[in-house]
Amino acid sequence: SDAADKTGPLFRFFDELWPIIGEISTGNFMESSGIVSTLYKFVSTVIVSAPDLTSNHIESLLSASTIQFEKTLSPSCLECGTKAVEMFARNEEKTQLFSQLLTSYTKTMFLVLKRGQTLDPDLIEKYFDLVSRYFLFCPAVLL
Repeated sequence: SDAADKTGPLFRFFDELWPIIGEISTGNFMESSGIVSTLYKFVSTVIVSAPDLTSNHIESLLSASTIQFEKTLSPSCLECGTKAVEMFARNEEKTQLFSQLLTSYTKTMFLVLKRGQTLDPDLIEKYFDLVSRYFLFCPAVLL
């Protein structure tokens, strides 16, 4: 398949696209929840349907998602993290990455709760979905 062919046009397209998506998602203009949601749903879909196309950039994509999550509390950022855990967390080389990811999302959630903000039920559901994937795919990170 072209997705696995690291010289094919689809791979080259996404190899060029991921850094742009990371730059866009950390920009100050990403305040619209609709844009954030659409962007991270797209990233989540590609992570699941073509993980070979995201593996080289997963660290920067997830870093961008945590930055965006801090700014917007978008459930789609958590969903992106959840899909990445499902697809990549069994790789022992990624343990540090997924430990940092969970720490970042959890820190943001607790800071919001500490401020007394009311959380969107979808956000809470996505957070618990994320944590449950850690139990399934990389429980060592939770120890």
